[in-house]
Amino acid sequence: MEFVSLALTFSALVNIAVAASIPARRGPVVVSLTARRSPPRASFGKLGKRAASSEPLGDWFNGTDLQWFGQVQIGTPPQNFTSEFDTGSSDVLFPSTNCTSDPGCTAHKRFDPTKSSTFKTANQAFRIDFATGGGVAPSDNETALGIIANDTVAIAGLAVANQVIGLTYSQTPGFGPETFDGILGLGFGLASTTGAKPFFQSLVDNKAVDAPVYGLYFSPLKVGNAELTLGGVDSAKMTSALVPIPMNTTQTQEIGLFVINFSGIAVNKKATGIASSAVIDSGTSNVVAPSNDDAMAVYKLISPNIKLVDPLGGFAIPCDEVNNTSATIDITMGTLRVRIPPQELSVGPYPGKPGLCQTFINGGGVGIPGLWVIGGTMLKYYYSAWDVSKQELSLATTMQTAP
Repeated sequence: MEFVSLALTFSALVNIAVAASIPARRGPVVVSLTARRSPPRASFGKLGKRAASSEPLGDWFNGTDLQWFGQVQIGTPPQNFTSEFDTGSSDVLFPSTNCTSDPGCTAHKRFDPTKSSTFKTANQAFRIDFATGGGVAPSDNETALGIIANDTVAIAGLAVANQVIGLTYSQTPGFGPETFDGILGLGFGLASTTGAKPFFQSLVDNKAVDAPVYGLYFSPLKVGNAELTLGGVDSAKMTSALVPIPMNTTQTQEIGLFVINFSGIAVNKKATGIASSAVIDSGTSNVVAPSNDDAMAVYKLISPNIKLVDPLGGFAIPCDEVNNTSATIDITMGTLRVRIPPQELSVGPYPGKPGLCQTFINGGGVGIPGLWVIGGTMLKYYYSAWDVSKQELSLATTMQTAP
């Protein structure tokens, strides 16, 4: 769901057991995300002995596509939950029945440890802060408090036994409106607040999948058929070859997330002069600039009527001007020009500010100088392939990609 803040507090009472996996199935597994409302090629061609299968993903839509989510099972017998699949974090985080009063978790289905025969408590407490939330309005960090435990976690028949999970007993109200129950992080182990091996890495290490790659196909709600593929990619969703994106290897390894380099941002083919690095985060709905000034450097080429309306980094434009304001955003990532089309300019009415519509880039940053965060605003127009072994991200065009 979110890019995890680097300001994390973790209180360990005993050592964490290393997660082990059950190689329940080989070959790419596709998790569908059911909707509510000639450059160099990446080496993902022949990934395994079986054809890809997928898990559908749902689409939380409120003014814009906010998050995509699918099904996760925890415990024995399995308890079913909806989960966001988040490349901006690395932990498995779900509310527990020990959360009895906070609306941030009581609004969701909660895991009941007493009903699982494979549940083990690690007697560890944790706190985790998220720097970007489920929606698009900027906010202070959302916080979850809980305990560390171990249990079986499964997606589409692929199971990890003794997976370390964070079970919350307190969540701030910002978690409440989300239409999914929890978060399954797809980042690297270094980004894990609990110090645990991420779920997908366990599948790879235990040869439960044929390739150390997962694919994400996000799509606008009106299109549907979003999916997560584990152990490969779904070429049927692509209209081009996969193109590897230049990685910022140093920052990728420092923070444990996929950090790419980009050489420019242009608005309607006019250069902004911005070249930097960005976390590509499936759990962030829009785009977050390192500062309000960086966001304004883009907005000044779009319209003089886009103004900062929240010191935390929220920008807005009068709603009656949205349809008359056209902005095509091009981000140059190596040999690939990644395009965000004009319809993404507004993400809907700005909460609490009548007549104003929020624009898609927030300022404020995430605590790392110069680092952008690029999320669903871009990802829903491309197929993304994430190689956890090579620490490489590749993109391909889809039927939704803007010309």
